[in-house]
Amino acid sequence: MIQVRLSGVVQLIDGYSRQPAEGAGARFRLDGRPCLPHAKPQAFYAFTGLKPGPHLVEVSAPGFFPGQIGLTAPITTDQPLAEAIALCRLDPDPAYPYPAWATVIRGQVRAGTADGAILPLSGATIIARYRSRGGKDRTIATRTAGGPGDSTIGSAYDGRYALALTGTLPGTTVVALTFSAPNHADRSETLRIDTMTTTVLDVVMDESVMRPG
Repeated sequence: MIQVRLSGVVQLIDGYSRQPAEGAGARFRLDGRPCLPHAKPQAFYAFTGLKPGPHLVEVSAPGFFPGQIGLTAPITTDQPLAEAIALCRLDPDPAYPYPAWATVIRGQVRAGTADGAILPLSGATIIARYRSRGGKDRTIATRTAGGPGDSTIGSAYDGRYALALTGTLPGTTVVALTFSAPNHADRSETLRIDTMTTTVLDVVMDESVMRPG
């Protein structure tokens, strides 16, 4: 009987549901090269036969921004397996299939260019602040798709974003949104959103102006 030494275990976590990302159709790269770990229930992936030492695992899956996690091989016999598991959270991208009952804000961020064109802006950060029904302050964030390494590069999702409000919400929620991007002036918007609806908000960001000192 051939015994295979376990080098490391990664579990993929859905950043929205906070549950194992089972059936995500994930693809893996190990230290920059494609690899095929052994898929297990509950979105566990086992790596075997790795050289001792640190390794970088990169993950891509439809509906999620790319993720990455480090692991150190091998798992030693005196190390509890639960402590050896590397948790890799995958954050939803604009194509994530939010459930019908989710309260979602989505849209596209664009910016002007020197020649007067208005083009999708990738890599912008969107932060949403609001209060739950119980009065608890909540903050969630996402970014626009199409940045370096994003699976949505060059697609219809360039410059687009989507985020879902979490927690127990009142019937109508006031959401303060901040849009920021390098070399652009921040943009702020306030929305009143009914629960279990999708609200679309497109914005155009202006280039920041450097003032003389």
